[in-house]
Amino acid sequence: MRKKENAEKNLSKVTYTETNIEQNDVSLLSLLLNRDNDENIFLHNDSGEIEEFEQIGIIPFEGETYAILRPIELDDDVAVIFLISPEDEDSIIQIGDEELQERIIDAYNKAL
Repeated sequence: MRKKENAEKNLSKVTYTETNIEQNDVSLLSLLLNRDNDENIFLHNDSGEIEEFEQIGIIPFEGETYAILRPIELDDDVAVIFLISPEDEDSIIQIGDEELQERIIDAYNKAL
């Protein structure tokens, strides 16, 4: 239980929800886990704004599953990491802890 409490402290308060108009019959989780999906993913942030992302990858790490997405409006070397919640198929939570982000990116790069 303590591990989960600590993990929650590493999360940003920004939660994104799926808004892919063309694929609204498919959950966000299904889109992220579909290896054949090459379409960008459109997400609503907590402010109600729509942001467009390119999916870089999915990685299991320390008992959780994370999505690595690149915001289309930012430089190619910028990535945002999200926790995929198995309890809610239509929302993901942005990781705010820089140390955790670096460990996830390192694990992803090693897996390539």
